[in-house]
Amino acid sequence: MSIEKKTDVEEEEEFNLAYSVFCLITVSLIQISFLWAKTAFSAMYGYGVNGNYGDPYYSIQDDVPGFNGATYGSLVGFWYSILYCPSLLFLSPITEGWNRKFLIGLTCMTWGFLSFLNAYAHSMSTMYVLRLGIGLAQSMSCPPTYTLITDFFPPKYRVKAFFAFSIMQQIGDTMQYLTSNLIT
Repeated sequence: MSIEKKTDVEEEEEFNLAYSVFCLITVSLIQISFLWAKTAFSAMYGYGVNGNYGDPYYSIQDDVPGFNGATYGSLVGFWYSILYCPSLLFLSPITEGWNRKFLIGLTCMTWGFLSFLNAYAHSMSTMYVLRLGIGLAQSMSCPPTYTLITDFFPPKYRVKAFFAFSIMQQIGDTMQYLTSNLIT
């Protein structure tokens, strides 16, 4: 049984530029939203730094006992990265057999739900577990995102697509930092 490989001409005939660009923008916005979630978390930590302490509605420091600069650093650093980084290596081959659109959607819903639960956490142990889950969910979306771009763009356009994806992430990252400086 032989597998018929499409030629570049056949692949380009099936190429729909508008739909491919729409998908590229969608996955870029998903990746940018991950960055903005970190900004929101930073803003909740930074609230009260200028002497506005005592409002647990806005400030994590006033709501969660034991939350301070050191625990904030471990939540956004170590506890987020401990599963994020290694899972990128191991999830890539696993996600190859899955429906990529479904997997990206599932990881976004999981990440959003865990972020929602993070807002209601009242102990450091709960926050640590939720940050592990958020890191894992966000890492699960990276391999299918890159392969989805590869699926939707023929070889002739892939470099431009990955370039656009990278530029959109950098613009989103810059907007995130500018916004976080205005909020905190």
